[in-house]
Amino acid sequence: MSVPTPFCKLFIMALDDFMLKVLIVSAVLSLTLEMIFAKPEDRNTAWIEGFAILLAVFVVSMVTAVNDYQKEKQFLALQAVGDSKKYVLVKREGEE
Repeated sequence: MSVPTPFCKLFIMALDDFMLKVLIVSAVLSLTLEMIFAKPEDRNTAWIEGFAILLAVFVVSMVTAVNDYQKEKQFLALQAVGDSKKYVLVKREGEE
């Protein structure tokens, strides 16, 4: 029986999406630029947009990884059931 892919690896694979990479870069730029160019009285809330983008990327990646993990577990269980039914009884020259 095969071993399921570790959850951490599935999470990293979910982050390998092009659009998520674009969003991560956008979030980092947003955080950096907002913190540099924000007025002193607005710095307390300048980080919110960049953080919200990073949080959204994290949630999407987590949901994708959980979904992939569950699908892989179900596939391996189905494959194990299929493998157990591959027992064949053979008769040769009248003997089993």
